[in-house]
Amino acid sequence: MKGALSIKLKLGIIIGSFLGLMVLYILLTLWSINKQESDSRVMNMAGKQRMLTQKMTKEAMSIFSGTTKKEELVKTVELFDKSLVALIDGDSKEGIPIAEDAEIVAQLEKVRDMWKKFKSNIIEAAEYTEKREELYNTIIADNAKMIEKTDKIASVMVEEGVSRKLIYQVGRLGVLLQEIAKKSLMFDKGLIEKEQLLDTMKKFDAILSGLIDGAPSMGIEPVRIAAVRGLVKELGNDWKVLKKNLEDFIVQTSKINERRAYIMANNMPLMVEMNNAVALFEEVARAKVKRLVLMEVALLLVGIVMVIAGYVIAVRFIARPVTEATEMALAIARGHLNVPPLTVTSNDEIGTLRDALNRMKDNLKHMISKIRSTSENIASASHELAASSSQIVKGADRQSAQTNQVAT
Repeated sequence: MKGALSIKLKLGIIIGSFLGLMVLYILLTLWSINKQESDSRVMNMAGKQRMLTQKMTKEAMSIFSGTTKKEELVKTVELFDKSLVALIDGDSKEGIPIAEDAEIVAQLEKVRDMWKKFKSNIIEAAEYTEKREELYNTIIADNAKMIEKTDKIASVMVEEGVSRKLIYQVGRLGVLLQEIAKKSLMFDKGLIEKEQLLDTMKKFDAILSGLIDGAPSMGIEPVRIAAVRGLVKELGNDWKVLKKNLEDFIVQTSKINERRAYIMANNMPLMVEMNNAVALFEEVARAKVKRLVLMEVALLLVGIVMVIAGYVIAVRFIARPVTEATEMALAIARGHLNVPPLTVTSNDEIGTLRDALNRMKDNLKHMISKIRSTSENIASASHELAASSSQIVKGADRQSAQTNQVAT
């Protein structure tokens, strides 16, 4: 048996193969479950990106209308940024793997390029909106104060007996201030162009300058009464501040409108590209599931083949030789020593057993043959001995008869 595989080892190999296949199947199942969970987390995060895009746009529009704080929008932007980086570079804390599919990586990079400009526009829009809101509140407050001053100037002018023409011009200043407040709001809402607001400011500037320095082309004489002139100059100083704020307000609002237009124009393309990325994730996930199913089916088929092969091997090399040896042993037990010898094809325990049965049968046949030969020899000797005894008895009888004759 030296150098041969024992029955134990053969059985160990068969059972070990089954156990190894079972372990491999379990590991593959666990791995596939882990991959599916990982893909599920990626899909969830990619889906959130679409919602965050919509949420950002909604919050940006709310900021423009003053119903949402900048901090909320910044928080959403940071979350989108973090999620996008995680989808591309992975995030171990969130269980997100690094994107490996070339098509997905290319699509996400496309989204990232669009996102960089979209992000800067939405952050700038929030910052400009914050500044614009402060300016707008200041403008409305200063505008109201200046309207009160125009009313006061008109009252003083009436008391001082100033011409009705000049009083009318002061009244126009009040009307223009109201118009400026109205157009500022309309411009802020994007209902009019800045030129319309600037035109009203220009009219106010011209009338106020005419009241101080005169404007013959407009038929306005300068105010000469000291008390009234002092009030008009105060109004002029207030106007300088308001005018500067209005100009800054126009600049800020123009920037906001530019960012708002960009956001509205690029929100849908960004969402479309993000949807394309999600579709690619879904496609890759489906392909992975299909591959995993095929792998598990292939492994199952291999297992079935191995079970059949193990059964065939066990029957051919273990069960059948043992059955043949058992039948031979039973035949020998019944006294049939002429059964054909067993074929010995292996050097394992079964081969040794079959060889031992063959030799035992041969030894029994030889032993029985010797016993039979010895029995025949003994029988022949017995016949010869019986014949000799018969002759001796006959001789004794004759001798006895002779003795009797002599005696008589």
